[in-house]
Amino acid sequence: MYDTLDKKKISETEVDPMDKIIKSKELLDIGAINEEEFQKVKNKYLDQILKKFMEI
Repeated sequence: MYDTLDKKKISETEVDPMDKIIKSKELLDIGAINEEEFQKVKNKYLDQILKKFMEI
């Protein structure tokens, strides 16, 4: 039971990489960040997705 609670805590605090990319795109679209900043964020989170995928 303890493990289940710990896993739930971790999953609640994990950031969904796709959410971060989508939010960054929205910021790009409204001009809050520039293309270079968006690309940095996108590449960072795409790398995370790829690493997670490679673990499977």
